[in-house]
Amino acid sequence: MVSRRIVAVVEFAAAGLLLAARFPLWRRASPDDEALRVSPSEIVVGGASQFVRYWALDRDVAGIRTRRGRRVAAHLAWSAWNFVVRRRSDDPENASKNFHVGALAATMAYRLRYGLLGPLHDDD
Repeated sequence: MVSRRIVAVVEFAAAGLLLAARFPLWRRASPDDEALRVSPSEIVVGGASQFVRYWALDRDVAGIRTRRGRRVAAHLAWSAWNFVVRRRSDDPENASKNFHVGALAATMAYRLRYGLLGPLHDDD
């Protein structure tokens, strides 16, 4: 079994690589040659959503880390929430890109604090 610390390090590294790869795509023009707009509010919503997700998983809120069925249900709930938030925007494609940038940045920040520099919550 892989330790939770190793998983946290891999999540941190993967988020960093994906964020670095996302910036050229994020800044590229859309199909109609209009630059994609940076929306701080959408970035913050994506980051906050991801932060809450990791916070709940690390603390095993309602057993979502240790019980597979609850983890799947929580994942589906977060996915539905993220879908609704992105679709309520005037430009869903742009909102999705901003949302993902925020989520990746939050993953890096959270895993830097809890996983690399500090202990994980309820570490086994």
